[in-house]
Amino acid sequence: MYRYIRVRNHKGIRDVSLSSLGQLNIICGKNNSGKTSILEAIMEPGCRLLGREIISDIEWIKDLYKSKAGGYSSPSPRVTIPKFNQFIDILAAKREILYKDKVTQLIEELNKQSRDAAGLVGNLFERFLDKPLEKFNPLLVPAKRTIESIVPIQIDENIEPDGSGITNMLFNLKNQDIESNSYRAYMRILDSFKEITGHIFKIITTSSNKIEISFKNDNSDWALADSCGMGLSDVLVIICHSLDTEHNFILIEEPESHLHPEMQKKLLSFLKKIKSKQFILSTHSSIFLNPYVADKIFFSQITDQVKLSDETHRSEILQSLGYSVTENIVSDVVVLTEGPTDIPILTRLLQLNGVFDKYNIKFWPLGGDIMAQLDLDVFAERKNVIAIVDSDPKSGKIRTRFVRQCKEKGITCIRLKRYAIENYFSIDALRKVLQDNFPKHLTEIDPNRKLDDQLGNSNNEKFKRPSIKTKNLEIVSHMTLEDFKGTDLQTFVKELIKICEVSRSNDNPKV
Repeated sequence: MYRYIRVRNHKGIRDVSLSSLGQLNIICGKNNSGKTSILEAIMEPGCRLLGREIISDIEWIKDLYKSKAGGYSSPSPRVTIPKFNQFIDILAAKREILYKDKVTQLIEELNKQSRDAAGLVGNLFERFLDKPLEKFNPLLVPAKRTIESIVPIQIDENIEPDGSGITNMLFNLKNQDIESNSYRAYMRILDSFKEITGHIFKIITTSSNKIEISFKNDNSDWALADSCGMGLSDVLVIICHSLDTEHNFILIEEPESHLHPEMQKKLLSFLKKIKSKQFILSTHSSIFLNPYVADKIFFSQITDQVKLSDETHRSEILQSLGYSVTENIVSDVVVLTEGPTDIPILTRLLQLNGVFDKYNIKFWPLGGDIMAQLDLDVFAERKNVIAIVDSDPKSGKIRTRFVRQCKEKGITCIRLKRYAIENYFSIDALRKVLQDNFPKHLTEIDPNRKLDDQLGNSNNEKFKRPSIKTKNLEIVSHMTLEDFKGTDLQTFVKELIKICEVSRSNDNPKV
């Protein structure tokens, strides 16, 4: 398995590392964040470097050095071999990752400790790095994929990454002896296609000496591939490349294209089962950002260059809390709110300010229990988070602690001056919604008292009405920007815009 790859000098990439790779690896990020450039660079021999941990083959290194040093009487192998072994053991203990462009530096370090030992190294480290390189055979499956519905019969047609040639390949496999490996490969492709899509395919010859491929499921008739949804062709292309025997490292751009969520899940599961291959997928889909399936999740972004960060651990934490990993990683801003009933009010506020449609804004309701226990480190690293809490004294300790933690982690947190966000409702909006149930004596909302109490919703236990929170969406729809002016909710809007602008500026390449 290839665990360490560096890519350099390709488009906006200077030097990017993909470390501790597993069998199934994901790169996510916003549009134009460098995901495709990273995959392209891996395909270019002049842009990629494969790294290895010294400890991965330490005895082979020692044995090779020993066989060479043992052939000399001067310098004495009783001196050079122990010196070299000691040097290698230290590197192994530090989990040192070796790349070809670091070999000279490594020999210089050994030379400082023992010139005699360093003088016998020769090309040992290059040979160590070349071992896996000899078998590294990557393939990039592009985002634009197609299956040709009708093609001339051409048994030796080349199979292209975009799917060209696959129709002829399948026709050839299908027509082999049923006991042959080729026919078994055909059946595996057919079975995998059915498992993922719920469809089957057939390939037949036409009267004009051509072949055609069609799809169907239990509820449809046969239809040519190009008459069906593009998702079916996309899946077939990915399956064929994933099961081929030639390539061992498959790069797939946007595997979710044209696929509904259930099909995405099945495709992800299919790829995970192919233990003979390694995969790197670039995606926007939250389905593929599942840390319980993916071995590694990276986030790509562009500032002055393409940068890649390892998000695997944070993704596990967010997933365990029930949050979408995608939202934290690819949004302009994530708004932490106290509860789901706050969201319609904040959405309306942002719409009135012309902000909601301009930026990619996601809301995450925390709730009191989560707010009390949440480790904010999982949010702080991304620098695209803002929190908003009210002043309800009943849970004042939790809020105070939460606000303090936000400050410590560098997260902007707005603590509203009023009792709760519902205390910002206007009298006119309340009257329009509550009509006859609105208290006639109420002419002004007390900012420091629970609104339900002021409306009489909680005074009479026998005839207690539902909380006003159940009508938040309806009430706030009657409010105007003027109703919010001069309040600290507008401060929240200004701070949110600042965060969004910083997020956007970080996504705009300067290369």
